[in-house]
Amino acid sequence: MRDHITLADIELKLQRKSWWAMLFVLPFARRLSLFIINRTNITPNTITLGAFIFVPLAALGYGHGSYYGLIFGAIFFEINYLFDCVDGTVARVKKLGSTLGAYLDPMLDRWRIVILTLAVAYGQYKASGDLQVVYLLFLYLGMNNLILFTRSAQEKALSSMERGSNMGVDFARSTLNNGLLAWWFRKTEDRNIMPYYHDIELDALVFVVGPLMNMVAPFLIVANVLAVLLIIVLNIMFLLSLRRIKG
Repeated sequence: MRDHITLADIELKLQRKSWWAMLFVLPFARRLSLFIINRTNITPNTITLGAFIFVPLAALGYGHGSYYGLIFGAIFFEINYLFDCVDGTVARVKKLGSTLGAYLDPMLDRWRIVILTLAVAYGQYKASGDLQVVYLLFLYLGMNNLILFTRSAQEKALSSMERGSNMGVDFARSTLNNGLLAWWFRKTEDRNIMPYYHDIELDALVFVVGPLMNMVAPFLIVANVLAVLLIIVLNIMFLLSLRRIKG
């Protein structure tokens, strides 16, 4: 007889939470994870692969070129993201992590962003004939990948220093002794929340908020500006932290 898992057990196994997930996704993801763990034998990899079905459905919505298409695209995007939160939770709680799963999850995430970026670009150009949104979308795709590359490069550098870290957050926090920023890092760490926005929030602006409000271009501009700021801040914080550690 398998152990009965509770919501408290789920909470303990969650990765550091993004603000978007915490506010709009995790209330559902926790309970769905609980049901899958206690009532089924579905594996994390099955969830990962099954969730990807919603990507082409979202692409069809975005590519339709209508407001209703954008709404359907945003809904299917969020459903995909919901299961993206669930698969990792199930893997950690049931200790079913695997090399295949570690490969599938980020690889399909990248495919999702590329496919949906192309779909939104096609749909917006189909609707208006304006190339501005297309340019903004490809700029965002580059910024999105640059954020992930920055995070990966920082993690690789930390590994070479034998300083394990959660996206560099713990490393940066450890170099702050006092002040408002140090207080914020401590508070968010205590609550297992990311101390700053990341690519998840930016994706939400591009693929959910903008489409739902039928304001794709304005929210793309906001997302690109925030992406540039995030990349700059992450690099400055990281370099200052390295300097302080060496000093």
